[in-house]
Amino acid sequence: MTIAGAIALLGSGEFEPWTRELDRTLLEHATSGDGSVAIVPTASALEGTRFDEWAEKGLRHYSELGVPARLVDLRGRDDADRTDLIAAVEAASMIFFSGGNAAFLARTLAGSAFWDAVVARLHAGAVFAGCSAGACIAGSFAPQSMTESIWEEDWKRGLGILPDVWVLPHFDALDLHRPGIREYFLSRIPPTAWQLGIDERTAVVKTGESWAVFGEGTAFLGHGSSARRFAPGEIFSFDDVRLGSPARADLALEIEPLPPGAGPIVFLSSDQFSAGTIEIDRALIERCGPRVGVVTDGDPSHASTVEADAIRHYRSLGADPIRLRPDDTSDDVDVLFLAGGDPKELVPALEDSPLWRSSLARWRRGMGLAGSSAGAMALCERCLFADPGDDLPRHWGRGLGPVRSIAVAPHAATRPEEWLEDVVARSSASVIALDDGAALILEPRQAPTVMGDARIRALPAGSPSPPGTDGRASPIIRLFHRTASAQEIFRKGFLDSLENGSRDGAWEGSWFADEPLSTSDGPDGDTFLVLDVPRSVVEPFEWVDPEKPYREFILPRDVANELGPPRLLAADGTLRDSDPELLADAEPVWGRISPER
Repeated sequence: MTIAGAIALLGSGEFEPWTRELDRTLLEHATSGDGSVAIVPTASALEGTRFDEWAEKGLRHYSELGVPARLVDLRGRDDADRTDLIAAVEAASMIFFSGGNAAFLARTLAGSAFWDAVVARLHAGAVFAGCSAGACIAGSFAPQSMTESIWEEDWKRGLGILPDVWVLPHFDALDLHRPGIREYFLSRIPPTAWQLGIDERTAVVKTGESWAVFGEGTAFLGHGSSARRFAPGEIFSFDDVRLGSPARADLALEIEPLPPGAGPIVFLSSDQFSAGTIEIDRALIERCGPRVGVVTDGDPSHASTVEADAIRHYRSLGADPIRLRPDDTSDDVDVLFLAGGDPKELVPALEDSPLWRSSLARWRRGMGLAGSSAGAMALCERCLFADPGDDLPRHWGRGLGPVRSIAVAPHAATRPEEWLEDVVARSSASVIALDDGAALILEPRQAPTVMGDARIRALPAGSPSPPGTDGRASPIIRLFHRTASAQEIFRKGFLDSLENGSRDGAWEGSWFADEPLSTSDGPDGDTFLVLDVPRSVVEPFEWVDPEKPYREFILPRDVANELGPPRLLAADGTLRDSDPELLADAEPVWGRISPER
């Protein structure tokens, strides 16, 4: 179906503050109507009071924007042929379908006089907007739910505004509701169809043949074995996947795109400063500039040798290399390279240093970052460390960043497969396993690039065994801890406690649940601390109570603190990162390996 009006699809969060700019933009794109919005909460008509709640929220939202809006009180199939409801959309500049049950919405509207009137408005230049279930019906399928009754026998056909497109809202949160949901949906999409995943509090807007990303998350576009993810502010088209260079869908699923304006990031497993990296180093120098800063603090005992190798290598490429130390800044370099060694040496040397603070700021403005082995691992927020007496790194701790969505396991082919299975199962981030001789390049507005002849695997977090490159969903569970002592927890970490006398026989630890509990069900306090954790790590600590509709866990402090610091659940339901000022005064407990450990 080809329509004249713009199309807006939201992953979640309709009528919330983040959509204000989006709504104004959409109404500017409308070429027909009186500037008003028709709100259609039909998808929630089976959910008791939810219909009226969505209606009230939408009307209040547009009133605050100064935009005239009206409710379309369409609650079932009989209403879909009412002339008064048809008249409610005939002058609207935007028709907004809010969330709920997509299968019910599609079944109610298909073949109705109301839907015919909506399509006529879209052909005339009005905007179609849909959130969650409302977004699904624009494509080829309409499930009852994206998180509960997901099975395909309950699906209905979408209404086909976007032919051969399967719209998947809540894309980044599907596996937090139930592990495997994302892969289940993706596996049911025909290979000739398009996959359009939209993260929560994120929207994609189509005008003409171009799409734009708004909001907080990313958009995933896949076709067959190729895919891309797009960051907020990016403009894309389906040709970027159809006609562009092949981009691996498994990497696109696990790796969040870098923010626009940031510099490239290169991960190497081995072969630093050698003939095997010439092509990669040249590409990085051409992209960013010839001034290369080299950090050798990961291998203090061989620092002078590593420095000499780096200087010789980069000078042979016509670059201008220099060794940088933690007290320096990166103001005068175009690329910063973290050489290999031991993360227990490298991470403590750089964290909170003038060099790393300046490097993160300059990376956001275009400076390149690269790392080999320990350096590659440290460029992620989750980093592998070796425990005392262990030759292999098995312990996840806090790296330097800035990469958040993945962690790196280098030298994967030369290490036991059992080691890789173990670290992936323990990880709270998807793991990129790099064989020696492989390189992965991340750039804003580009698909992840694989270089070298060796293998790179994308392994979803918590997988019990490496699933190769099939993009299988990651079994992660979101846990909530209600507390009146949030600031003390941020300073000292979670504490072991047996203060709750009603839990006779419980092991020591802090209480968590898989949903925010009221004070009648959980502890006192008005603050929720949130951890996203692998099920395989926390399920041994579950306190099973079949009478309760939620799950509870008692996490020992070492487990809880290794997975932290937690995030904060805001009153509007969004997650906020930990306050840097609180963490600055914290004891070294959060997911971090101290140098003496």
